[in-house]
This record gives sequence, C-alpha cells and structure tokens, in this order.
Amino acid sequence: MPALLLALAEAIIGFFIRYIGPLLLQALVFFGLTFVTQKYVTTNFVQYIQGAIGGAPATAISALASVQFDKAVTIILGAYVTAGAGRLVLRKKAS
Repeated sequence: MPALLLALAEAIIGFFIRYIGPLLLQALVFFGLTFVTQKYVTTNFVQYIQGAIGGAPATAISALASVQFDKAVTIILGAYVTAGAGRLVLRKKAS
C-alpha cells in the first residue's frame, strides 16, 4: 500500500512539474506583459494618436467619441504590443 501511494504521489508531482508548471509560467509572463504594455506603452501610443487627430473638426471628434474610438484603439494597440513583446520574451535561447 505505501508503495502504491508513493507511486501515485510521484505521478501527481511529475504531472504538475511537466504540464502545470510551464502553463503557470506562461500565464505569469502574459499577465506581466499585459500590465507593462497597458501601463507604459499603450498610453504613449494613445497620446500620440490623440495629438495627431487634435486638429480635426469638433463634429468628427464627437463622432469618434460616440463610437468609443479611443477604447477600440487602446484594445487594438494593447493586443498588438503584447503579441510583439510576447514573441521577444517567450522565444527559446539558442544553445
């Protein structure tokens, strides 16, 4: 009986190390990248775009605001920057 419990515990620990550990690591990296891009990178892009369309007529700006264009730009840029940063961080090093 103790040998069976030991084998079962070894299998469970091996499963967590082999499968759950890398998934947890990827989740932590993803959430870290998302936080950094939302906090620092995306705000700069949104400010740049706001400055670029600042000279537009008031009716055009109010139309963009009514369809929540600023939120759409923030979501799209955040996804784009996170995907680009994820490719840089998550690639394997050459030995």
